[in-house]
Amino acid sequence: MATNRSAETVFQEAATARGNGEYSRAASLQKQGLEMWHTEDARFANELENLAGIHFIQENFELAAAEYERVLKIREQLAPKNDPSVSRVLYWFAKSQFNDQKYDLAESAMRRVLAIAEARNDSPDSLASSLYELGFLLYFVGRYEEAEPYLLKALELYEATKGLSHPDTVKVLERIALDYSFCPAIGKDPEPYFRKAIEGIQPEGEMRQTYIENLCRLAEHLVRSGRVEDARESFSRLLTLIRESKESGESVEHWVVSNCVKYFESCGGSESIAELAASEQNYDAYGDLVRRKLEHAELTLPEDDPRLAESLLHSGNHALAQGKYEEAQTLLERALNTYLRIHGEKNEGVVQTLNRLCVVSRLLKRFDKGEAAIQQALSIASDSFADRYELPETLENFALLREAQARVVEANELYEQSVVAYERVCGFPSYEAAEALYRQSGYLLRISEFKRAEETVRRAISVMDQIDALSDYERSDYLNTLASILEAAGRDSEVAALKKSADELFRQAEKANEIED
Repeated sequence: MATNRSAETVFQEAATARGNGEYSRAASLQKQGLEMWHTEDARFANELENLAGIHFIQENFELAAAEYERVLKIREQLAPKNDPSVSRVLYWFAKSQFNDQKYDLAESAMRRVLAIAEARNDSPDSLASSLYELGFLLYFVGRYEEAEPYLLKALELYEATKGLSHPDTVKVLERIALDYSFCPAIGKDPEPYFRKAIEGIQPEGEMRQTYIENLCRLAEHLVRSGRVEDARESFSRLLTLIRESKESGESVEHWVVSNCVKYFESCGGSESIAELAASEQNYDAYGDLVRRKLEHAELTLPEDDPRLAESLLHSGNHALAQGKYEEAQTLLERALNTYLRIHGEKNEGVVQTLNRLCVVSRLLKRFDKGEAAIQQALSIASDSFADRYELPETLENFALLREAQARVVEANELYEQSVVAYERVCGFPSYEAAEALYRQSGYLLRISEFKRAEETVRRAISVMDQIDALSDYERSDYLNTLASILEAAGRDSEVAALKKSADELFRQAEKANEIED
């Protein structure tokens, strides 16, 4: 019993840490307490459920699902049949599996949640929640016709118990409308449900964003239905709300602004939305996603979690691509330290991060830092990843560094070594080897070695039609590069034909893109 009394103190500390948003510390303490509690009793199940909840917040869904499953087995042995504590764990087990993209397992668990709610004759509110969750899951995986009856039953219960303006009722209305929008085969009009979702709430207050989003969905539906005047009225109202939000410093979802801009541009109203169109051009969707992921990782994950290292690396790469070199260097150095702390040197994440640090140091002309990073990367890649992509990539980055330092002889040797390594690791012909040849030809053109540049790019061109992964844009680049080499060498007779072929490939690629869009 002494051990369990000590565990009690640890669990209390874990609860305090979790309440303060210190999720890494809370998880560590919770695990420590569970290790001290030797009996798999009801208290153990409660505390393991708390740990699973922390891992869910940290988005470690696979681990959370495994822990919820273990809790479920204990509860099923100890608790009465259809006990609420069993239903609750089943629900979070299903949500963990859903977020881990294991939809069959999530569906099976959510059906059990609903069956328990029905067997217990739960409150209408609880039953509606179970119906909605199963309906949403089926909707999400594209089983729209199967989702409909669950969503309609949930709506009936929520309207009766909570009224039209409650957020739970609104979310069901929204989902039914979308279900009908995505599945015309059901044969029902989504408009009444969009309108009820909008009419049930006000465009001010906590549900303002929900109002704006559903107004946008309704407006889009009206456009698709050919209701020109109704669509214009809805989009005009939407435009007013977007402007009001921006003036007050509130954010509006990117897709809403984008759809509003596209509508007014399509009907000749570009001048009225010039400021929004400008903001759309500057919107960085991937950067926003990367930023949010890093913020979440920093808030919830410990310093030795691989997902934190990955988030730092992705953020560093994005900052590098955006030309924010100082920011990139800081993020990449943090990523490197995190990878080293977790894995030690012999890890592909370490090699990738060292390569990126070499790139940013080269662009900042901090050649000493770049040299240290690439030498370390090359040593690790040669020892541990000689038969993988990391080695040729490192050799090529080393070549780029030497080129920036005007050490041409060494750059030449390293480019040759990288191409040989790409061919050995990836095969020839292969996408990776062809691209390496193309990049090497560009380097040789830059240093005016026209004969070698021509031989190199012709070798890539000779196999480009055998490589399915090469796009027509890339094939066009190969031909344009050869044209540039011949032009620089004063051999103009082939240039016009090459440029014509390159232009044809480019137009072909553009046409394919338009069809996809």
